[in-house]
Amino acid sequence: MKLLFESLDSVFISYVRNMLEQEDIVTFIFDENISMLEGSIGAFQKRVMVIDDDYEAAHKTYFTLAEKYNE
Repeated sequence: MKLLFESLDSVFISYVRNMLEQEDIVTFIFDENISMLEGSIGAFQKRVMVIDDDYEAAHKTYFTLAEKYNE
């Protein structure tokens, strides 16, 4: 399993996960529970992980989405 990206932005995480699922790429969220427990101080980012075999395709999709999201 590989780290695709880390973020505090739950909306962006949901957006990326949805787009990756449309490409049949399964994602896993690490640190989601601790992130919710700590509140809104932003101390713990959620990690979006993908299976090793899907990493290259997921990274391409993520990079494209991140560029569009930050415009």
